[in-house]
Amino acid sequence: MQNIILTAFMPHGYCMQWQPGLIGTHVVADAAIALAYFSIPSLLFTFIKKRPDVKFNWIFVAFGLFIMACGITHVMEIVTLWVPAYRWSAFFKVITALVSVVTAVALFRLMPSIVQIPTPEQHRSLKETELALLQTQNELKKALGRFQGIFENAAIGLSHIGSDGTYLLVNRELCRMLGYEPAELLGSNAHDLIHPDDQDSLLLDQLKKGQIKSYTCEKRYIHKRSMSIWVELTVSLVRDIGGQPDYFVVAAKDISQQKRAAAVLEQTLDQLRQRERQVALLFEEGGVGDFTWNVARDVVSAHPMVWELYGHPGERGPQPAAWFEAKQHPGDLQAIRAHLEKVLETPSLKMDIEFRIIQPDSSIRWVACRGSVVRDQDGKPLEVYGLNIDISHTKEAQEEVRASEQRLVALTDAMPQLVWFTDAAGNVEFFNRQWYEYTGQEKGSELNWGWQPAVHPADMEKLLTRWRHALATGCDHEAEFRIRAKDGSYRWFLGRGRPLRDSAGKIIRWFGTCTDIEERKASETRLLSFGQEMERRVAERTHDLQVANDELTSARVRVIEAHNQLELRVTELAETNEELGRKNQEVESFVYIVSHDLRSPLVNLQGFSKELELSCDELRENLAPVLSKMADKARIESILCQDIPGSLRYIVASTSKFERLIDALLELSRHGRHVYRSEELNMRALVQTTLDSMRSSIDSSGAQVTVGEIPNAYGDATALGQVLANLIGNALKYLQPGRPGQIEVGGQAEDSVPHFWVRDNGAGIPESAKPRLFQVFQRFHPSLAAGEGMGLAVVKKIVERHGGTIWAEGEEGVGTTFHFTLSGK
Repeated sequence: MQNIILTAFMPHGYCMQWQPGLIGTHVVADAAIALAYFSIPSLLFTFIKKRPDVKFNWIFVAFGLFIMACGITHVMEIVTLWVPAYRWSAFFKVITALVSVVTAVALFRLMPSIVQIPTPEQHRSLKETELALLQTQNELKKALGRFQGIFENAAIGLSHIGSDGTYLLVNRELCRMLGYEPAELLGSNAHDLIHPDDQDSLLLDQLKKGQIKSYTCEKRYIHKRSMSIWVELTVSLVRDIGGQPDYFVVAAKDISQQKRAAAVLEQTLDQLRQRERQVALLFEEGGVGDFTWNVARDVVSAHPMVWELYGHPGERGPQPAAWFEAKQHPGDLQAIRAHLEKVLETPSLKMDIEFRIIQPDSSIRWVACRGSVVRDQDGKPLEVYGLNIDISHTKEAQEEVRASEQRLVALTDAMPQLVWFTDAAGNVEFFNRQWYEYTGQEKGSELNWGWQPAVHPADMEKLLTRWRHALATGCDHEAEFRIRAKDGSYRWFLGRGRPLRDSAGKIIRWFGTCTDIEERKASETRLLSFGQEMERRVAERTHDLQVANDELTSARVRVIEAHNQLELRVTELAETNEELGRKNQEVESFVYIVSHDLRSPLVNLQGFSKELELSCDELRENLAPVLSKMADKARIESILCQDIPGSLRYIVASTSKFERLIDALLELSRHGRHVYRSEELNMRALVQTTLDSMRSSIDSSGAQVTVGEIPNAYGDATALGQVLANLIGNALKYLQPGRPGQIEVGGQAEDSVPHFWVRDNGAGIPESAKPRLFQVFQRFHPSLAAGEGMGLAVVKKIVERHGGTIWAEGEEGVGTTFHFTLSGK
């Protein structure tokens, strides 16, 4: 090997007469070129790894090999200055030539495909397509809103179920069907609600494997009250972008009644001779029992279900009517007797009454009694045939509706406005308590259109015109009119109404309020009177003041125009603010992506710099025997031992600083996108925890830290801990040399808004630096502490994400106080 490297040739340095300046220039230039050539392939390989979708990525590999080979030839140029390894230099040049020729030939063959890369015009067309996609996304958002409305108000039960069987989304009808609240269903396993005998996963497995697109089946579900209900299920699968199962869309229809009716019909058709048994089964399932009342004997014969309704299951023989009457609620007896007398006396009247039955355990069961009277030829009642139907569930549902209506009434009564509801035709169905207290009308008199006497006659025609227009068009209603108080006085009100529509878009009800605007109207009247008085006085002025009056009129016009321009500018600013919000989100995403993409080539650059440093050390060791024989040994050793290592140390230091800046950008980006977990925090405990974690720094600085009163707050514990650590850490880093450090952490609640501060007697903040204090990469006392100038920008981002604000007060050389607030919740 030594014979190959050390030949009879002399080193290249002899050609340059070993002039240090010339040799140093060649060494530095070739080293820089080689470093750049080694860096470029790493960037190309990183680009290929990050962008596998790019066509012809193999040409980047070829270019990378070509550039790397060129870098090796420049390294050999440095070596041959002292070592006559010209054969190796020629070998690497041959390799470079082969790679370059292959790359050139490949590029020549690839040129027709490269020419087909989209032009700028095509890129603009793609941009227009992206804008169209954005509009489509907006339409999709609107469609999503409509879907949510349809989903929530659908007449059938709808749900989204995860691949693990947990409920992800449920609508009101499904909750009503199963008897659960939405919060009880969400997160629970859907399979737990299916009847054990109906647990069959065959169709579900076929759906997951893509063998079927959807399926419909019937299963029994377990109601919250432990009863089974039949449900017709239509199940389809939604897959993610990768084609993997994401969640199931399940439509559930309660077919319990259909099932019962189908069972009855099937049994009736197949077993006509077992009709009595079928009817009994129907009665048992539906809580229905028939009875016969012999009027003359006053004896009742009943189906077993009737005995069960009265709390005595098991078949019994005929019983006196008084036995049944004793089980009926005392509050209903008078109405039952009166109804029976009327039914017996009126041939055309059917028995139809609802009453309560007291069970042996003192509970109440509601029963509906339906029947007909059998009479003799003279019309005298002989028997009464009828049915007793258990309607307890219906009554419970009615009670729930009534309770819901009571809650709504209580809510409207708590509102300061006059609240009203009407039907779709505009007939008033409800006024809240404030209406009756204000107008003095009796309840019931104002319903339908009976509210009109309370409206001032001069305002009635205009009000009715607008109200009828709203009823005819379905648009929102708004009008100003006077309403008479119970003392006969009138006050101005602003009436507003909005329609409530069903899933088909049909108006089913109107909701509205009347808000007292008497003070506003009085102010307008005073302003109008004042204006009229001013006009009268101006009219009485002399002609000399007419010019001033014209100028005043012109000024008013300019003010109105300026006001209109201001309103237009406010609208534009609102739109600009919204656009800036979107751009800010895009910038944060861009920073996050760019920071990650820059890290990989940065790591490669650090690695190659280290490798080059090791190569220089190895080269220095190999050249040591040769250097001892050279005249310019000191200069060459200076280049190898000082210039090149110094340049490499500068590169390593720069890349390290670049890495720290990337980390800071990543942290700032993460705080812009991170979803915080808000909870009530003991801020005093959080401050103490932060101080404990910084105890070593506090002790080493000799600063005294005091903690005052600190209110609790809502927020993310980790993020707010970072805010406190940064502000306290800055106070420690920027203490005034030669002065004992004093740091105070305190806070107070101002109108339910927590306010905190960190105060120190350190170096303070220059007045000129305050506007840039919370910007990125801003440092004001670099001689006191190192850093990248990102800490306060991160703190500001965290505080603003918590709905608060942050600001600083202080004087240079005296100290600084950082204040920040958080939202109430």
